[in-house]
Amino acid sequence: MPAESPSDTVAKPLTWTEIQSELFALGWSATAITVAWLGVALVLFWKGRLTWRRIWPKQRFFAVSWSAFQVAWLALLGLAGSSLVMHWTHRDAGGQLFGFVLAKAVECGFYVLVPIFVLRIPAYQLGLLGWRWREDVVLGALLWIPALCITWAVFLGAALITPVREHELVKQFQAMPSLLNGVALTVAAVVLAPMAEEVLFRGFVLRTMAGEPFWADLTVLVALVWAIVQGYLHTTWGPVLFLVTVGPGYLLFEWLTKRLLPRPGLSRAVYASSLLFAAVHWNAWPAPIPLFFLALFLGLAAARTQTLMAPFLLHAAFNATTVLALLGQ
Repeated sequence: MPAESPSDTVAKPLTWTEIQSELFALGWSATAITVAWLGVALVLFWKGRLTWRRIWPKQRFFAVSWSAFQVAWLALLGLAGSSLVMHWTHRDAGGQLFGFVLAKAVECGFYVLVPIFVLRIPAYQLGLLGWRWREDVVLGALLWIPALCITWAVFLGAALITPVREHELVKQFQAMPSLLNGVALTVAAVVLAPMAEEVLFRGFVLRTMAGEPFWADLTVLVALVWAIVQGYLHTTWGPVLFLVTVGPGYLLFEWLTKRLLPRPGLSRAVYASSLLFAAVHWNAWPAPIPLFFLALFLGLAAARTQTLMAPFLLHAAFNATTVLALLGQ
């Protein structure tokens, strides 16, 4: 969450003073969320007599009753629906934040309700299960601290050397801070956005790639070709760095997680779906870089538990850290 004013039009790297300000704001919000979450996790662990085998279950197989083309059409319909809502609500400058809430609600409808009630896809195949919610709360708490530290460390490091662009939602709130806009920001960022994105990326995309690793390989290949083209057209270090890290990282991640995700192709699915998740946040650079690392944790939790509860909680808590820091500032 860069410390520029909403009126700034020229993106620029953060200074050390701005980094310190960011760390202070994020520090207290992250501490509050961490203390609360760990407290709840300890109570559930103690009263539920949970064991590590229950918290970190044996690897299971994905059940998929859809095709990659159905996922693509569903994603396009969700994007088109939310874009129409945003275009309509942007006519009124004061309603843009609530427009974002409506847009994310539309995405949730396309990614959750349409598959279940129209395509007749069982909810459990998407990971929409609640029977192990206690274990997922505890697992999320265990993954929360390393995921948060790595993600924000990568963001702040990237923000020192590359121009920073605010997320449009943050700009709108900074331009018109109010109680109602604060509620809209919280609902959109902490509830609706994590729900829509987790169902799409960890429910549909990850499981599709795990069932057919070809799509994971194709995703990484397209990303590498894109980097080569961008490096040829623009004489900047970004595409070159992307090229020399993503390709080897694809193979390295599979080797590092072969015990955590023993099913063939599953690690590649986590990696490739994380690339797509990061790519859709391109308009808030350099957010895609740290969000890729966050997505690896989200994918790991979803792939191992076969539910979306733990990744949803991690995603919501991460966004809540930024929202609390923004409201505090």
